[in-house]
Amino acid sequence: MKRLERLNVRRKLDRPVTRRHSAHEIEEQAVAWATRLDNGALSDEDERVLEAWLASDVRCVGALARAQAYQEASRAVSVLDPAVIASLASDQKPKGRMTRRDAFRWGAIAAGVSALGVGGYATVAAARTYETRKGEMKVVALSDGSTINLNTDSKVRVDYGSRRRFVELLRGEVLFEVARDPNRPFVVAVDSTFITATGTSFTVGALPDRPVMVIVREGSVKIDGDAANISPVVLAANTRASLPSRDKPGLRSVKVENVSVEEVRDNLAWETGRIAFKGETLAQAAEAFNRYSDVRLVIEDPGIAQERIAGVYQNNDPVGFARTVADSFDLQVHIEQSRIRLSRKKSSLTPHGI
Repeated sequence: MKRLERLNVRRKLDRPVTRRHSAHEIEEQAVAWATRLDNGALSDEDERVLEAWLASDVRCVGALARAQAYQEASRAVSVLDPAVIASLASDQKPKGRMTRRDAFRWGAIAAGVSALGVGGYATVAAARTYETRKGEMKVVALSDGSTINLNTDSKVRVDYGSRRRFVELLRGEVLFEVARDPNRPFVVAVDSTFITATGTSFTVGALPDRPVMVIVREGSVKIDGDAANISPVVLAANTRASLPSRDKPGLRSVKVENVSVEEVRDNLAWETGRIAFKGETLAQAAEAFNRYSDVRLVIEDPGIAQERIAGVYQNNDPVGFARTVADSFDLQVHIEQSRIRLSRKKSSLTPHGI
């Protein structure tokens, strides 16, 4: 039986990777690879075959992660409801060679998560809701190989169907890395607006008291929404769109502007646990830091609050940021239990006789 099982696995692994496989074939091959990895070290030839398979389709990485997670869960529990298995799998990280081999693929995001000290990895098989607390980041790997990177205090609802991939952004800021599938559009709904892609990289932000913001890093997306009375627009790479409030009556126009590659990178600095400022006021900087921590950064003097700064800072280090600003503008830092205050220094000169 064991010999037959190894033979079947070998046949599955030897299938050519030159053509685009169906989702079912990818899942089947992922299970085969997970079995091989679990049985011991791979030969140099198998290493090369696995590398080629992982590179052949963006869906392969997520499929192998799920297969290994399910395999790990099955060791602990012999018979479980599929929903329970999926729940267990969401708490598992890729193990063994997957961790080393995909250190760049997953590690670039994980580095930003570990910088915050909290975070997670999850897989999706059906409609589910995912969210992050303040100061937390999370990467969700979807069944088609797409990923969703949730920034601090964000929430999405994912619902995959046979005709479309649907994600509702309920709050916060999210980076979408979409696997290409022309037959199944990837749709993000936010504020009665729909953002549609087939294969691209873009971010959507729905923050309090701000217009919804869409930034396209790669590929293109279409923005429309009959319910929101938005005039349809297509965004190419390195463009940013600001969506007008849905409270505004009549047909609403989306404000679109071209942005540099550097500016796109700065807007996505949070992906690696950083905040980039390019001339924002200290008041705006404090607001940005306060999204990541319950310890609030407070600028007491209105004059100080309008000073402008530039630089890149760790988003989980408001104390370090406050001290840097204090040195630059000759200010005082007051560190308290639930807040950090920046204020002007009191004059050390006191008139004689007083």
